Amino acid sequence: MTLSYLISNTNQTVFDIGSGSGLPAIPIAIMNSRNRVYAIESKSRKTNFLEQVKNELELTNLTIVNSNVFEWIPPCKANIITAKAFSAYQKLVKIRSALNQKKATIFIPISAQQNEIYSKDINVTVINKDPFFYLNIA
Repeated sequence: MTLSYLISNTNQTVFDIGSGSGLPAIPIAIMNSRNRVYAIESKSRKTNFLEQVKNELELTNLTIVNSNVFEWIPPCKANIITAKAFSAYQKLVKIRSALNQKKATIFIPISAQQNEIYSKDINVTVINKDPFFYLNIA
């Protein structure tokens, strides 16, 4: 939920790469009804689940995309890109570039242990919203 507050409920577009079970896309869509959220997931069984949740919760601001992120053509520019347990942040930076979303800010939830590692990395900023940590890559 903290990422939902970090992003804020303004007119922004959020891409959740490798959305899986819908974290953080679904909480962002619930908490930030003014955001347009795209949950991008390549596995159809997961997107079927996401569609069911979207419909049952009537999340009109959530779009489920069943596609490999490397083959997906975004319909718009993102303000924010997020991914939970997707890959190393460097790969997400490359994906942002490949999707022509160079101005999008990347937020990645990380663990306390990862915080210790990334706090020494000059290419990222770590945001601490107790007890959660996020990589912030502008």
